[in-house]
Amino acid sequence: MNNNPKPMTGLSSEGKPIHYSVGAIIKQEKENMYLLLDRKKIPFGMACSAGHIDEGELPEEALIREVKEETGLTVVEYKLIFREEILWNECRRGIKGHDVFVYECKVEGDIERSLEETKSIGWYSPEKMALLKLEPVWEYIFGKLKIIPYKFKKVTICGSIKFFKEMEEIKIKLETLGYKVKIPQLSLEAPPEYGGGNNVYFGGVIEKNGGINSFPIGHEIWDLKEEAIRGHLEKISWSDVILVVNPQKNNLEGYVGGNTLIEMGYAFMINKPIYVLNSISNEISYIHEIRGMKPIIIDGDIEEYFTKIN
Repeated sequence: MNNNPKPMTGLSSEGKPIHYSVGAIIKQEKENMYLLLDRKKIPFGMACSAGHIDEGELPEEALIREVKEETGLTVVEYKLIFREEILWNECRRGIKGHDVFVYECKVEGDIERSLEETKSIGWYSPEKMALLKLEPVWEYIFGKLKIIPYKFKKVTICGSIKFFKEMEEIKIKLETLGYKVKIPQLSLEAPPEYGGGNNVYFGGVIEKNGGINSFPIGHEIWDLKEEAIRGHLEKISWSDVILVVNPQKNNLEGYVGGNTLIEMGYAFMINKPIYVLNSISNEISYIHEIRGMKPIIIDGDIEEYFTKIN
């Protein structure tokens, strides 16, 4: 067997390099116990049997191989129950994004763990699993599959820059509850010919230099806007959930602007829960699209929905 296989690689939805990987959920049905192993190598933490799909290998072939290598068990039946592009899941080869295939497996044979890759292996109930130090990606997967309570710890705040003060206040409040929080970038570095040198509000650059008609599609100024959009989408990839801050603007209660709609759509595409601070105005022209993403409206009650992390 090749001891140094080359992982299958591809590009993520953001155009960045990703690996493809598989995971095996092996369960004792009567006892409601799951087989977990404690890794010797990065990424550390309790996890299911898992690994990269090698170049030229099918996901199912990788699944059978990894389970055999790590547990000694033989997969006799499998069913795909979860697939997601997880862009923050860094492996020891230095790639942050993984397209993850998770299968529910039936197995045969006796457990014979890999002494090279694992410290221990055993059966755990969901109650005990919730108390373990799990590998972060498996804590996420177990939560998404409702095997353990889903705990989110990283929040990216979205909204109009007009609400920046409110976003800063909410960031502080969430941090006191134990969350890691990212918010939009308030300003960008403008080119010298547009008053550069200082960080300035992007909309102000446009207004002070002749308005939107002075900057046609393809103008270099839009590189700044692209940078801001991509930068915040990366923050959404990093987060567990997004929180849309939407007070009144333009005489609309619960305002959601075009940029925030993009961010909500991106979060929806990569399966991030979408929380919205206030009810969204029915007068917004894309209200149907927003409702189709099934956001969770929290009616301003941050404490109720974002309870303290112990």
